[in-house]
Amino acid sequence: MRGPTRRAALAGAGSLLLARNAAGSGPKRVLFIGNSFTHEHDVPGRVAALASAAGIWIEAVAHTRSGASLWGHLKEKSPPEFLLTYGRPDLVVLQDHSTTALSEVSRGRSTHAIQRFAMYHGALVLFAPWARRLGHPLYARPGMPAGPSEMMAVTDAHYRGVAQKVGAEVASVGRRWDHAIAEGHDLHASDGYHANETGAHLTALVLADTLGIPVPASDPLVAIVVP
Repeated sequence: MRGPTRRAALAGAGSLLLARNAAGSGPKRVLFIGNSFTHEHDVPGRVAALASAAGIWIEAVAHTRSGASLWGHLKEKSPPEFLLTYGRPDLVVLQDHSTTALSEVSRGRSTHAIQRFAMYHGALVLFAPWARRLGHPLYARPGMPAGPSEMMAVTDAHYRGVAQKVGAEVASVGRRWDHAIAEGHDLHASDGYHANETGAHLTALVLADTLGIPVPASDPLVAIVVP
């Protein structure tokens, strides 16, 4: 399936989420594949709750493993196995390891994994993660970014480049985190790596908005999600 056709498929799947479910039609299934950035604080469940609050019924299912990359997930199951195991989801959200964009080898593996999923599913959303907190030990390692801004620039470029190749949508979670942190919000957990409750909430808001789910106008973070 070529890029424009795949983008049309994504738009069609998104419209399914926007529409209120007809009586008896059941929820629309969204599969999240990722690691602790997805499963800590139950980001899929938060997205489903935001949808429910907007009168949109979805079933959020997740396949996650702490520290896993998409390349690592493909060593366990092939894309068709994921899709069959989780009941042929309407949308698939892919979240790779947070450092996957920081080396040529891991970028290549990430690109290959996403392309493999794109061969079998036309509606993909790429969850582009956040950078580590300023002062995190990662930035002192040789060959690593000098700080969050550099890490975010490299990460964002990777996901946007792959999305353009396969016709996927990008959920710019990291970019929205940058805006929130610049406004004084504390989003990182104490390890300077994972999300705290506020960070997980903002992540769910960005993902929901990307999936076409209206986010509540009264939410204090909504201006960051929908500038």
